[in-house]
Amino acid sequence: MFRPPDVVVLTSENPSNTPTNLWRFRGAHQVPFDSLCHGLFVVGSGRFAFLSPALEETNRGRKLRYDPTVMVPADARAHAAAEYLNDARSDAFAFRWSEPDSILVIDNRSVLHGRAALAEGDMGRQLTRHAFYLPEES
Repeated sequence: MFRPPDVVVLTSENPSNTPTNLWRFRGAHQVPFDSLCHGLFVVGSGRFAFLSPALEETNRGRKLRYDPTVMVPADARAHAAAEYLNDARSDAFAFRWSEPDSILVIDNRSVLHGRAALAEGDMGRQLTRHAFYLPEES
């Protein structure tokens, strides 16, 4: 199964009017843990597709994975998880690329991130993505 990077670093040489939205997962009583941990999504397509829950418990804590563009709910619990995560987007923090040579470091295991709606006239927005894997702990 494809393992998402542990840390993502985004860089931008030039300012941009289109923010990157960030949402940090914080377990709370209203979180549908059963759906997040046991609902299965089809990730990707074709022969490289695989099944995965949105939230996994690891020896380093919880690891959150959700990308609505490549993850399709495969059961009722995954549909509930997707609904929760899609609704949570309204709580996202907008990181603004207002300064040249900006850097954003993301804990990819617990923070969902994605581009906000493209701002008018911002077709030239360009970010560089660096992915890092931390050594597995035994």
